[in-house]
Amino acid sequence: MEWLLDGEKSMVLFVLRWYLLLQLLGFASWLLFQRVLDRLPDRGWGVSKVLGLLMVTYGNWIFVSVGLFTYNETGIYAILAMYVVAALLFFTRQRTEILSYLRAGKDILILQESLFVILFVPALIIQAYKPDIHGWENFRDYSQMMACFYTKTFPPLDIWYAGHIINNYYFGHLAFVNMAKLSGVPMPVAYNLAAVTLFVLSFAGSFSLGYNLTKDKVYGLLAGLFLCFLGHFNAVIRAAKLGALWTLDWWHEMLDYGIRGLIPNVVHEFPFFSFLNGEVHANTIAIPFDLLALTLILAIMRGWKDSAGRPLYRTGLNSLCALCMGAIYVISSADYPTMLLIFLVALVGLYRTGSSFLSCAWTGLAVSFLSYVCAIPFRLHFHAVYQDGKFVLALVDPQMRGTLAAFFILNGLALFVTLSYLVTNSVMLFRATPGWTRGVALAFAGAAALAIACTGSWALVVLMCLIVFAAGVMLVDARWTHEELFLLALIIVVYAVYGGVDLVYFTTGGTPRFNTVLKYYYQGWVLSSFIFSTGTFFVVRRISSTALRRLWKGVLCTAVCLCAIYPVGGIVSRLYIQIYGHGIGGRIYRLDGHGLKDYQPTLDGSAFIRADYPGEFEALEFIKEHIPPDKVILEAAREADTFYARVSTFTGRPTVLGWIDHVAIKWDLDIDKFFRINDDIRKIYEARDKSKIRNLFRRYRVAYVYVGYLERNEFDPEGLSAFQRYFPLAYSNKRVSIYKVPE
Repeated sequence: MEWLLDGEKSMVLFVLRWYLLLQLLGFASWLLFQRVLDRLPDRGWGVSKVLGLLMVTYGNWIFVSVGLFTYNETGIYAILAMYVVAALLFFTRQRTEILSYLRAGKDILILQESLFVILFVPALIIQAYKPDIHGWENFRDYSQMMACFYTKTFPPLDIWYAGHIINNYYFGHLAFVNMAKLSGVPMPVAYNLAAVTLFVLSFAGSFSLGYNLTKDKVYGLLAGLFLCFLGHFNAVIRAAKLGALWTLDWWHEMLDYGIRGLIPNVVHEFPFFSFLNGEVHANTIAIPFDLLALTLILAIMRGWKDSAGRPLYRTGLNSLCALCMGAIYVISSADYPTMLLIFLVALVGLYRTGSSFLSCAWTGLAVSFLSYVCAIPFRLHFHAVYQDGKFVLALVDPQMRGTLAAFFILNGLALFVTLSYLVTNSVMLFRATPGWTRGVALAFAGAAALAIACTGSWALVVLMCLIVFAAGVMLVDARWTHEELFLLALIIVVYAVYGGVDLVYFTTGGTPRFNTVLKYYYQGWVLSSFIFSTGTFFVVRRISSTALRRLWKGVLCTAVCLCAIYPVGGIVSRLYIQIYGHGIGGRIYRLDGHGLKDYQPTLDGSAFIRADYPGEFEALEFIKEHIPPDKVILEAAREADTFYARVSTFTGRPTVLGWIDHVAIKWDLDIDKFFRINDDIRKIYEARDKSKIRNLFRRYRVAYVYVGYLERNEFDPEGLSAFQRYFPLAYSNKRVSIYKVPE
């Protein structure tokens, strides 16, 4: 484990400072908000770290966005100090009550912290064997983190498109940049710590919510298991087809068949894949914040009747929920309508169980409005890019829809628990309300007829029936507990989301329907964690026959084991790739062969550059130390999933153009416009008489020109050698030359 100790730059110190900062944020948040979350068994302990991250980041972000602060370490420390002081002051006022709870509830709090550490350490070790910030979304996400790191205002400038602001969701990246600034952890290390933290926060939040719903630790663990450690049934299908199991390269199996292929022309990624890939992408960052929002919704439901005489309690909890949902919009806007819909459906359930219609309606409107207001600074600058320039919901081509078999493969585990739960409820309701069966049968017939008439899709028939079934269960009986109302709201929303993406898609950039399925299927998986755990909790208690209950548990355990093939095999395969440089089946992992040389495991995401391209690494370090952050550095541009844009990404200095297709998707679907910019970049590099293209230097505000191995492979050597006749050399080594463009 010598990689953890590296002289003055000890990884142990980086990890320890990061961990202690998380603990400080979590404990301060718990002290401040445990009173409004006192209807939850753990009083929000499991989501307290996420809540602290949200409050400090949002406080700093809003002050900078309205121009009161400049973004720097001083402002972040000031917000953190005020937050901690407020927590201590609240503790002094509520000391007796807080200490009394800590003595009574210490077992569950100790368990949650133990689980946090137990998962944090192995996740660090696994991440240390695959730390490279290279390819996939990692490169793009790290570029946004570096843009946030060096910005003074919000929104930050886009370092892949010099002169423009980031037209993307950056709040989640900013949260971890704040962590890096507060803890003093270098950004290449902070990126990998952020990836580990997202995994552990997701498990902690899912365990907490699962426990708060059932008051049973086992079902909290089941929620965390489903969210963070399970895949789907396609793994066992692939194993049966190929006649092999542990000799397969499961990492590449996930890449080729686990996250794509079951639904035509889209990616149906699931959280475990994102965690294993070390992603710090918007949909992954949103998971802990979604869990926080769900926890707050449950707290509102639990305290609904008690809060009638405590207006400050209800106002505080509703405001906190609105703030969380507003932040979710800035982290990943696709998650916002889903969280809001769950909240509104839960309010319908509260109304059905006897709450005032006016009170439910007012709460729904207030939280919706306040959540919108909380995201206004982001909305003022962000503009979504749509095909033909406008937002359109388009119907999915019937041939592009997922089949019923694909739906069962992807969602079969949660679907098994969902059906079991609804059936056991139906039996119970039939005994109490005989007319229930006829009503449900008629509703089923109507839903199926409508789905067939409109779409001809049997998958949609099943989804429509599930939604009608769950809605009927919710509305037919006014005696449901808040936990069951919450579960029914999740079932209705999850299967509405699955059905919706099979029916329509929004016309954003890139491949049609790609983002719609990716984002909403991902959310469905997160929400299904609690359908799985809480549904299991109720099913086990409602099956009266011991033999039938044992059979049901046996089927469930078998299904869980089958869904664990991708995760277990994926971890082994992924580590094998990094250690040996190729997959178990001999397949090379890297698209361009980078990162395969041996070097010590590390959390430094730029270590592969030092190992493979020492000349480039030295040049990048020179840029960070000697070139101001606002200076535009020209480098070669290319499409996604390459090592191009490495200068801007690893130094935070803007370049004229990064990954061409990514920039186009975020700014303008006319990709030809960006290819024309790339043509201008080629002219600058290949012109033998640089004086004839000075207008291009002025147009793109180029201050420095970088010539490294990619540029030497890409451009005419005579054009590159001409730079030394026109521009002074700012830096050079055997591999890299950097030229300063006269002002």
